[in-house]
Amino acid sequence: LATLREEVKGTEQQVPLEAAIQASAELGQFSAATPQERAARLAEVRAAGVTIDDASIGTAKISTLEAVDAAIGRAETDELKQTGEAVRAAVIALGDGREVADLDAVLTQARGTEFAGELELAVRRKEFVTKYQAADRDTQKTLLEEARKEGVISANRTADEAFLDTLEQIDGAANTAIAKDSIQYALDNKITGAAPLDLGDPDSVNDRMALVSYMADKYDAPPNIFSDEERKFYKEKANEGTP
Repeated sequence: LATLREEVKGTEQQVPLEAAIQASAELGQFSAATPQERAARLAEVRAAGVTIDDASIGTAKISTLEAVDAAIGRAETDELKQTGEAVRAAVIALGDGREVADLDAVLTQARGTEFAGELELAVRRKEFVTKYQAADRDTQKTLLEEARKEGVISANRTADEAFLDTLEQIDGAANTAIAKDSIQYALDNKITGAAPLDLGDPDSVNDRMALVSYMADKYDAPPNIFSDEERKFYKEKANEGTP
């Protein structure tokens, strides 16, 4: 990682790499957090809402422009090509959030042509962004669902939604792992006091009992002393008569 950081230092890849490293570190910390801490973080991310980004709207803008350009290429008359160029200029302006002074005229000009649908999408997309930015979180969720269903924006998940999805998946996996094998979860996530158990070492046994208590208190874990792997190991030793 240090080598990679040095290689991209001062390049356009540096910022995305550092962001990825930070995100990875946060996900690792989230996985090891207590259920209460994970619940609080999930609530915080949900409350922050969703920022519309290129994954949802940028790709939709590009798709609209590509459709307009393709239609211009198919235009059979100069008049139709001029209409296409007017629509293209309007689509770009609307996509940038700018007003189009002669929008009504362009809409009328495009009516009945294959440019009409794409221009309508661009108009609705701009309206969606304006409404979305002014809406509360619950309304934003509804607006997002409607816009995706109607093709106003892309069906792609935004970065915020993908991040929340990841947190929810990690949260579910952590809860499952704790319920299934809390000691192994503690070992895998380097929870305070987690270390392999040595029954021949009183300090190791004491540390394990402290870990069991800690996991029950902080993680609502069942009072298991052994991990599944340790239980299997010591059972085999007992069957062999090994002290």
